Amino acid sequence: MQTTLNDSRKARLAEVAKDRLAYAEYTAALEGMEKSIEMGWGKRIKKYGLTPKKGANAPTKPPVQENLKRLVATRQKWISTVGQVLKEKKGECYGLPTKSVYDGIGDDEERDEQTVDDAVGIESGDEE
Repeated sequence: MQTTLNDSRKARLAEVAKDRLAYAEYTAALEGMEKSIEMGWGKRIKKYGLTPKKGANAPTKPPVQENLKRLVATRQKWISTVGQVLKEKKGECYGLPTKSVYDGIGDDEERDEQTVDDAVGIESGDEE
């Protein structure tokens, strides 16, 4: 009976670990995208400056590279799809759990054990 309970707990911990690893991969990918965006934006600022140049020939807005636009769009899509799913699993994928990881595991065994104890006539605390 204890072996079954332990196996169930191991399986639940494996699920929790997979969810936590998935969140870690999500944040690593997001940080990588953000770093690439910052590098691209830094190159743009270095080349064109923060404010547009004044003059007749100067463009009003410096161009933004297509790969930078794609990175921003990918980041937004990543956050709105994968990020939203993970956000709904707060406590399971990240942060502190809101309930016990083992909720629901072993409840039946404890009731069965109590039924057997009642049938045999053992009161709780009499076991040695």
